[in-house]
Amino acid sequence: MSEAVSPEGCTEARRRAFQRWSVGLKNLVAWLIIAGFVWYLWDHRNDLTTALEASPLQIASIVALIFLGWLVAGAQTALIYRAVRLPVSLLEGVLLTAAGGFGNYLPMRAGALVRAHYLKEVHGLGYARFGGVTGVRALLTLIAAGGGGLIGLSAIWLRDHDGSSLVLVLLFLAMLGGPIALMLVPLPKWSWIPKRVRGIAQDFAGAYDELRRKPMVGFYIVLLFLAQYAVLGVRFLISGSAIGAHIDLIVVMMMAPLAALMQFASITPGGIGLREAVMGYIAMSLGHTFADGLYIGAIDRALLLLVTGIFGGMAFSLLWRAIGRRRRNSASCELSGVP
Repeated sequence: MSEAVSPEGCTEARRRAFQRWSVGLKNLVAWLIIAGFVWYLWDHRNDLTTALEASPLQIASIVALIFLGWLVAGAQTALIYRAVRLPVSLLEGVLLTAAGGFGNYLPMRAGALVRAHYLKEVHGLGYARFGGVTGVRALLTLIAAGGGGLIGLSAIWLRDHDGSSLVLVLLFLAMLGGPIALMLVPLPKWSWIPKRVRGIAQDFAGAYDELRRKPMVGFYIVLLFLAQYAVLGVRFLISGSAIGAHIDLIVVMMMAPLAALMQFASITPGGIGLREAVMGYIAMSLGHTFADGLYIGAIDRALLLLVTGIFGGMAFSLLWRAIGRRRRNSASCELSGVP
């Protein structure tokens, strides 16, 4: 005689089944995007190889700009964690950026995991507070991307006296206005949620509100994001010149904010294919061809993968070693009775 299944058991089984289906669907979509990207490049390989005339100086310049972008992002990382009283150095910020970039190509969002584990083990930042800081940083990323995009559209309008793409205008307005509105509103007190998770929620809200009450920190971080987009835009400009695409600085600066956001999208590893498709759409919306934007993204991606695979992998390894060393030291202290 079989045992009766409780309603809670049925709910849990349905939740797990839904989770499996959602993960499977996400993986299917990711592989379709990557396969489409690879197929497009292969189908247009003759056009790309014919147009590609990258010089050693152009390649070296893009590589140098990747490192400069990591430096700017590292300064931004150090600044936001120092705002919540964590003594994160510039070197640590750069290592966290490089390791995060490498980890974003690995399963289970290993880039975010290594950052969270490192900051907890080395600096004592709880996972909930890490989530709060990450939430504010995501909002500031959107504000910078929306503001940068609107500045670019305004520059195009002033230069050409021509209407911009309505889709891009609305998108950038939403990216700018939505996060600003959210940051003006404090998070709730979470008194209604169960006690066992209330402390986690309050830690998250504490870090979020602490940063929200420091507008100058947010302003400086937005400026650093804009500097990061400017560096990325120059990379795209050099990539464009390497394939003979006559795309000016304003257009590639329009590509940079959305391309940076797509790089951290969790649909495909590192945003492969997705970032390049968005760049193609922006190029097409601003009077160029879809292929121009996609080829620029593909060339930049190839060099980014090379640099990230080598130096980002080294940073990832260094951080995991530091995490393991700190855990072993903590375990030794517990065994010896040292507080």
